[in-house]
Amino acid sequence: MGANVQAEKDGKNRIEVDGTKCIACGACFDACKHDAREFCDDTERFFEDLAKGERISLLLAPAFKANYPREYEKVLGGLKENVYWFLG
Repeated sequence: MGANVQAEKDGKNRIEVDGTKCIACGACFDACKHDAREFCDDTERFFEDLAKGERISLLLAPAFKANYPREYEKVLGGLKENVYWFLG
């Protein structure tokens, strides 16, 4: 069973994410036929803010460590250095 669960709120059926089962993989974006999930690509703004020296935090999906075990230790630390490392 997936992380999406049926719930009722204010007499209406809804689908909510069970945080104890969600692995933050993003598969629900592809699977949802009702456009109930949204994605905002802010890559351009990220690089603009980075160039301006803005303070930025990075959250990695739990799957990152499983998929990139050797790279995991390298990404801990400064975001700017990590972006340059990943992009060459």
